[in-house]
Amino acid sequence: MDKHQGVDWSALHTVEEMRQLSNLGHWIEGGLFGPIGIIALLQGFGIIRNSMVLWQSIVLAAGIFLASYLLLHHGIAKVPLVWSLVLKDPQQRQHLLIALLLSLAGLAEILSKVKNIPALDYGWPLALLAIGVLFLVHEQHGSNEAIEWAQRIHKYLGILLILVSLAFTLNIFFANRYPGFPSDGLFY
Repeated sequence: MDKHQGVDWSALHTVEEMRQLSNLGHWIEGGLFGPIGIIALLQGFGIIRNSMVLWQSIVLAAGIFLASYLLLHHGIAKVPLVWSLVLKDPQQRQHLLIALLLSLAGLAEILSKVKNIPALDYGWPLALLAIGVLFLVHEQHGSNEAIEWAQRIHKYLGILLILVSLAFTLNIFFANRYPGFPSDGLFY
């Protein structure tokens, strides 16, 4: 068992399998977030209409995927065992919370655009803020060296997410307060 891992996942996976599955999940989530950024930039520059809910739908899909990947990749029959292990494992609990935040933020963004509910515009920046904070305190498993590397990466990503959240929030705030402010600007 890796150091700093208090939960025994051996009923489902070896340590190496857990590492491979974790890497796969991170790569898939990262692969979903690349297009989110590209689409948001294209909308910000007016290349894609901002009324479309493309990136917002991918945020929702990323949240649903992450929760499903965590809980269902062993099959429905193993969900009770996986659920009990996830609840005992601080790292996996944080992953599940991130999945929930992404799902709620994606849904809030879609509803904001489709139903024209401006208050829901703050769902995405609030989710980014919360996820950024979670990244700053994200529990890690592995050797001391692997933990140090992962904590460093998560710290930088957490700070970046918090800064992006601030940029989104300021853009929404000023767009709502000042009619001349470009509400379809670079950040939103």
